[in-house]
Amino acid sequence: MFYEKIFYNYYKDKRLKFGKMAFYKKKCVNCAHLVNIDVKICPSCSLWRPVEFLCPYCGEKTDKKDTVCRNCNESIIGDCPYCGQTTALHYECEQCGEKFLKKCKNRKCCIVQHIYNKICASCGYIM
Repeated sequence: MFYEKIFYNYYKDKRLKFGKMAFYKKKCVNCAHLVNIDVKICPSCSLWRPVEFLCPYCGEKTDKKDTVCRNCNESIIGDCPYCGQTTALHYECEQCGEKFLKKCKNRKCCIVQHIYNKICASCGYIM
């Protein structure tokens, strides 16, 4: 008990002295809510990895301007399933504005992710 108080007071003093670490925030690509860069799930819309553009086929990070995934060499440009126009398959159609997102069917997970994902990126549930 005595050592726990010393340990707690030591780290309490350190926190007061150095303050909190600065975290930089970015907008969620789905809802534009400001989230920390290292967050896994957007607290507003439940999107998995909300500050990165992901390949709809393999889930690796891509740039918004890429046309082909660097990891799986699949084309990131395709036809929108809603309007049929050619668009980048990131998170929403550039022509009609429909989102390419769906919730995981696992009741415990319910993470929002890309419609082309065959396996949930969070829990591994087969979609």
